[in-house]
Amino acid sequence: MRDCRASGSVPSSFLVSTSFAPVSLKPPFSRWGLNRKRHACSFTREECTVVVLDGTSLPSRSANEKGGESTERPVSSKPRGRVEAPGVKGGAGSDSVGKGRRRQVSGQASEYVGKNRRPVVKEVQRRHDFTTRGKVEDIQVISNAQKSKGRRSSGVGSGMKSSRKGAKGVERRRGMSADDRILRWYTRRITETGRHGKWKDALSLFEELKSKGLRPDVFVVSALLSCLRNASGGSRWKEALEVFKDMMRAGVEPNTVTFSALISAMEKAPGGSQWERALEVFGEMERRGVEPDTVSFSALISAMEKAPEGSQWERALEVFGEMKSRGVEPTTVTFSALISAMEKAPGGSQWERALEVFGEMERRGVEPDIVTFSALISAMQKAPGGSQWEKALEVFGEMERRGIKPNTRTFNALITAMEKAPEGSQWKRALEVFGEMERREVEPNIVTFSALISAMGKAPGGSQWEKALEVFGEMERRGIEPNTRTFNALITAMEKAPEGSQWKRALEYFGEMERRGVEPDIVTFSALISAMEKAPGGSQWKRALVVFGEMERREVEPDTVSFSALISAMEKAPGGSQWERALEVFGEMERRGVEPDTVTFNALISAMEKAPGGSQWEIALEVFGEMERRGVEPSTRTFNALISTMEKAPGGSQWEIALEVFGEMKSRGVEPTTVTFSALISAMEKAPGGSQWERALEVFGEMERRRVEPNTVTFSALISAMEKAPGGSQWKRALEYFGEMERRGVEPDIVTFSALISAMEKAPGGSQWEIALEVFEEMKRRGVEPDERTFNALISAMEKAPGGSQWERALEVFGEMERRGVEPDTITFSALISAMEKAPGGSQWEIALEVFGEMKRRGVEPDTRTFNALISTMEKAPGGSQWEIALEVFGEMERRGVEPSTRTFYALISAMEKALGGSQWERALEVFEEVERRRVEPTKEISSSW
Repeated sequence: MRDCRASGSVPSSFLVSTSFAPVSLKPPFSRWGLNRKRHACSFTREECTVVVLDGTSLPSRSANEKGGESTERPVSSKPRGRVEAPGVKGGAGSDSVGKGRRRQVSGQASEYVGKNRRPVVKEVQRRHDFTTRGKVEDIQVISNAQKSKGRRSSGVGSGMKSSRKGAKGVERRRGMSADDRILRWYTRRITETGRHGKWKDALSLFEELKSKGLRPDVFVVSALLSCLRNASGGSRWKEALEVFKDMMRAGVEPNTVTFSALISAMEKAPGGSQWERALEVFGEMERRGVEPDTVSFSALISAMEKAPEGSQWERALEVFGEMKSRGVEPTTVTFSALISAMEKAPGGSQWERALEVFGEMERRGVEPDIVTFSALISAMQKAPGGSQWEKALEVFGEMERRGIKPNTRTFNALITAMEKAPEGSQWKRALEVFGEMERREVEPNIVTFSALISAMGKAPGGSQWEKALEVFGEMERRGIEPNTRTFNALITAMEKAPEGSQWKRALEYFGEMERRGVEPDIVTFSALISAMEKAPGGSQWKRALVVFGEMERREVEPDTVSFSALISAMEKAPGGSQWERALEVFGEMERRGVEPDTVTFNALISAMEKAPGGSQWEIALEVFGEMERRGVEPSTRTFNALISTMEKAPGGSQWEIALEVFGEMKSRGVEPTTVTFSALISAMEKAPGGSQWERALEVFGEMERRRVEPNTVTFSALISAMEKAPGGSQWKRALEYFGEMERRGVEPDIVTFSALISAMEKAPGGSQWEIALEVFEEMKRRGVEPDERTFNALISAMEKAPGGSQWERALEVFGEMERRGVEPDTITFSALISAMEKAPGGSQWEIALEVFGEMKRRGVEPDTRTFNALISTMEKAPGGSQWEIALEVFGEMERRGVEPSTRTFYALISAMEKALGGSQWERALEVFEEVERRRVEPTKEISSSW
């Protein structure tokens, strides 16, 4: 009889099937004459070897048997803990087994070999679990007869897979050397260590193995590479590469598993995959004739997906093509990695290709999983130019139809898709998705809340900042700690509040951020500066500079966005831009080597446009030239700001240059907008010496040909151009365009009505004061509140009435102005005094003096025009001039340092001439001598008066 060796504990039930009646082997084994170490068994005259896959010892029967029952105890009393390798220090190297511990082996241990033949009991062999990357292969069944002839059976038992616990055993079959057994033991220990990410322990075991004079084989090296790949904190790809090089130098031939593990180590490199090295490893694999499998290709595609600074999606597609050409079947993992590569494409996802890949996946019958769908939704979220949020919802619907439960990552991607919708977030849908997430009891995390707050911040027409605060409150109630991205989203929501930023709240949350120890980054500071820039009533430019200083103190490097926001804060300073500071900031930007972009140049040109006292149009042209030299493409806003700068030039618009800029805009193929045409018409309106009203009409005609819709600003500028026509307003055309405005349903505003009343005031041959009053009444009916400009134009219309001023109506208008609480200015009082001067039948000089007294009481400074009107009123007093009062007024004029004009002297000499009881020619002579002394060029009127 042959011996039956058992290296481990025998399962409590081991069924042997033969051609005869089945025999059940059960403890106690003494019934069959089995000893503890080597057992002779005799049943059906067949010899067998029992190989148990565990490294534990056989249980032994206790001497105290009661009632035919046995008490089992482990042979080895060694406590569980460190396991010694077989054949090395420590002896057997087996794990001890607790009382009553059993191992199960599934499947049959023999086969039917024919009705008249004896059964062949087979040895159960198991391949080491490493060769299948942690998966247990089928148990091979080898007959003793075949083994004795040195032949291996080709049959594989279909039901002979061991449990994972059984996989811990080291195969002990005849012909395996002690070294092989030791290597298998180390392979198992390294694999087990790798499962817990303990790569240093794995390397120590590997070094220990080599220190014992053993030559590592492909299995132990592959196990180590797998361990380094799965290291905690990201793969140890450098160490993996060194191990691989050592392996090659030692002459150990790598197999598919080795290469796959190494490629995967490159894929999982911290900070982004080492995709170039992964390709090199794949190339080496091919040179050695090692066939890549699904795992190899999937790992390589995943390496392309995880490339730092965006996926190498084109290479991923090439790898996928190569995979198919070799006939290697892609799996769910392959397709998920490929879709993820499309998702992470630099500059925005290749979302259309991602959908194509998903289509191919379906055609091949490969089932998508949660990873696939999450990557696909994320691809829709990252679409360039704004998310494909509608398609993201469709993908989510398909996912639900397939019964795949969404997880936190899925919902995060979907909410982010709503956040990034073009032309403003789909914030309401984002809230709905969040509600669905809660109903499904999927736990939101920091990413969820940050995306949701960001969606509130990006709401079209201005952020839903109050809802953003509510979401932040909910986040805190759940005990989720906000991070930098959360605070950035919250500060941005404050920045983008409609009707001006909530800049104070933005500063509060910046303070909260500091109190919590959350580090601000460049996005934080840029959003905060931008909040100062967008403050209602004009930017908080001084605070913006303080924030910029804090940014530098923290050594956060400013970028293009932060510099652009700071320049924009200078541009939007109340009372006119801080254009000189804007230029200083731009200089600092250049010194730091930060590249300006279109937004930077736009803000800088706009700062020149908004300079107090009239635009710095020449500097604006220099900035535009610098922009072109740097190759920065001007946008519609650039040209709009530049045309606007020409429009606002001091002393009258640079309308000719404005037309040249417009021509340049068209030649570059930049489409003009309503703002462009409005600024251009306004430039024609403000031409020095009177508007270029005919050219304004031509521009309006081109606007209509291009089908660009005019707005309130356009019509207001056009009516204003008619108002300022040289030689008297084109008041009839002004009324026509007001009618056109109404037909188009464009609402007139205060500027429109003021320009229209002013057009009536400036009608040639005397104002159209009655129409002016009608326009004023229409204005009030529409609920448009008149301002000082409106009242000034209306009083002026009364003053310029043909045949003498409507001075009484002028006083009525002034009374209404006071009742409405509109503050009169120098123009108001000057027009009112002038109305008294032009009263039919002689001036209302006494009322004029009262008006002048009211003017002084209100602290309104009179100017040359005021004094001229007042002296002229004295000159035109009925029954003869009030020349003495006229001289007093002139004396006050000099005391106030108001420079007299030719008209002043003319009115004064005329007052001397018209003196009651005869001219005051001596005094008139004194005035004329004063004219010569001041070198005032005498006019024909002065000469004729003299």
